[in-house]
Amino acid sequence: MLKILSKLVICSVFLLKACELENNDNELDWEGNEISFDEDFKTLHTLDSGPILFKKKSEKPFFGRIKKDLKDSHKLQAFSGGKLHGKSITQKKDGSRVEASFKHGILHGEMKFYDSTNHLRASIHYIDGKLQPNRIKK
Repeated sequence: MLKILSKLVICSVFLLKACELENNDNELDWEGNEISFDEDFKTLHTLDSGPILFKKKSEKPFFGRIKKDLKDSHKLQAFSGGKLHGKSITQKKDGSRVEASFKHGILHGEMKFYDSTNHLRASIHYIDGKLQPNRIKK
């Protein structure tokens, strides 16, 4: 009985930790407006690898998720090594939005356009930054 109870406790702990990790995936590492973004970050533009985002105080490429409030929209973006990596969402104040997927700073995967009533208006597909014309849906 004690072995069963101990295994149940261990399983419960693992389950709770897994839920905690899943919730952390949606946590923001930075949130603010354009002015505070410019105060906290800098972008290094390179010819061969595109822009790289740095946190000014650390001088290291940024890893994490940000939410930037702009004048007419807000952006949710994920970065890895200072480059866009994962899902990026730009949502206008009227509710319309664009969702895009990035891999190491390059468009990769679906880019979806939604109207203000949350209806999918169009979807296009990129592989390693190249538009796949046979996978455009309207």
